[in-house]
Amino acid sequence: MPATADDVIAHQFGFLGPDTKLVTITVGGDNLGFTSTLENCIEALHDSICEEALDKAVAYIKTTLPGKLKQVYGDILAVAVQLNATIDVTATPYGVFVPVDALFATHRLCGSDPWRNDILHLDDAFHPNLAGYTDGYLRALAGAHPTSAAR
Repeated sequence: MPATADDVIAHQFGFLGPDTKLVTITVGGDNLGFTSTLENCIEALHDSICEEALDKAVAYIKTTLPGKLKQVYGDILAVAVQLNATIDVTATPYGVFVPVDALFATHRLCGSDPWRNDILHLDDAFHPNLAGYTDGYLRALAGAHPTSAAR
């Protein structure tokens, strides 16, 4: 279903929670009237109606859309931060919570050097790969408990 950034904020964040493992989102095109702009341009190629629709869409992309997208992405991130905070508070009495977000930040799944397995690894999809375990988790754990690095 097509959704604007406001639709996502108002109606879809309620579906995110502690059990959320993956969030995919494509939002923005409906904010600038992508469908109606396309219809105008198909009906009236190279005339002023098409040019006006395109100019309006480009202006929206440059001025309004970045703020809307920042709000959407910020709200999604807030769920992840809230999840980690809950895990931290719950786990700390039993040991220690070691956050790895900063270490994994430049090694996201779609980046050039991912530390997680992609969807093609059916049994281990989205789980850390060897680099994720050694350069991510092991490094984070060694920093949290220096004696563990010596073992």
